[in-house]
Amino acid sequence: MLTLSRTSRILIVAVCAGAIVANLVIVLHLAYLWSALKWEPETEWDEWRMNGVRVFVFLVAGYFAYAFLAALVGLLGALQVISSIVLPYLCSLHPS
Repeated sequence: MLTLSRTSRILIVAVCAGAIVANLVIVLHLAYLWSALKWEPETEWDEWRMNGVRVFVFLVAGYFAYAFLAALVGLLGALQVISSIVLPYLCSLHPS
């Protein structure tokens, strides 16, 4: 089993907490942007352009939502709250 020193654990918790906050803020801003994009196109070209922008915003929001979840799993692992969820992740990082 992988054991961490107290200093390493504090650093991991700080980095994960910062990543959780930053990714959550970005996802919330992108969700607001998504809702602001609901306007009627003037031409057919505007409709295609807006669909492309919506797909891009959706993909970027999905990326940051996944990063948020990964940081949350890392935080839970550092705190050893749910070891059954974090153990496969740690084993894949440190095969022995």
